[in-house]
Amino acid sequence: MKNQDDKLTHRLKNITQIALILSIHRDTVRRHIQVNRVQPASIASGKPLYDFAEVAKAIYSPSESEQKEANEVAGMSPDEAIKHYNAELAQLKFKNNANQHCHVDEVRTAWNEIRSSLIGVIESFPETVEVKDNESRLMLTHITVLCESLMAQLSEASGVPANAEGS
Repeated sequence: MKNQDDKLTHRLKNITQIALILSIHRDTVRRHIQVNRVQPASIASGKPLYDFAEVAKAIYSPSESEQKEANEVAGMSPDEAIKHYNAELAQLKFKNNANQHCHVDEVRTAWNEIRSSLIGVIESFPETVEVKDNESRLMLTHITVLCESLMAQLSEASGVPANAEGS
């Protein structure tokens, strides 16, 4: 009996140990334990210990939805199964492609940095131009109007009023 208890104790692992053994993330182990309602076999130092075999089975066995899909596909004709798997492949390709795009917050941050930098240059530009004669003064006025127009367009594009910039 003691030998059998030693074997069971050897199989008891916490979530971190199971994740390390299976080379997967702890959150994945935890999610599978919760979804499959695996109960702790014991508790040590306040942490639940699980039977490694039960957790591995919960992780690597098909879920109910996967089993249901497999049963549905098994009842399909070969042409229907091919269509089903092609549709699934297209969905996976779309998800993979979507993950390769920038997150909207990254785009917003980059846009705001570019916008702030551009606004700084536009605001300082009229001050850096030397006015020597009347023609230069007219050109400077024209450039200033263009800069104000560009500032208004930048503000409109980002939804931030030009006077609310703070730079």
